[in-house]
Amino acid sequence: MLGLSPESLTPSLENLLKRIHPDDRARCRAVVDAALVQGELAPLEYRIIRPDGDVHWALQQGQTLCRAQAHTPSLTAIVFDITEMKQREESLLKANAELQQRLREQSELLTRAIKDCRLETARRMKAEELLQAIARMITGGERA
Repeated sequence: MLGLSPESLTPSLENLLKRIHPDDRARCRAVVDAALVQGELAPLEYRIIRPDGDVHWALQQGQTLCRAQAHTPSLTAIVFDITEMKQREESLLKANAELQQRLREQSELLTRAIKDCRLETARRMKAEELLQAIARMITGGERA
């Protein structure tokens, strides 16, 4: 997940935090600190930056443990690579935004078309009234 060989990394919170995206780091640290105090580790999504620069999304689920000897809490967690899921989610969000934009554009076109139709209807009704008035003048008030 981190893009490192198991031998090259000593498991620790600090080593993990170094790999977490800077925009996610403070939030992750706050969740971990709260878990150590409260005894519950909430599921956590964050981005990992690999040594090659690739960014991967992680979902961490775990629990706090209390070491019997030292009575100090520690964390154990499983980290899932959810990069593909996040990419699909992003694609869906983008497609949804595009569809919403198209819907707004089509709604605006329809609103303009309705307005134009109403104006045209009013213009034609006025023309019909004028034609009827002219017909009455020609026929001397008789209806045709």
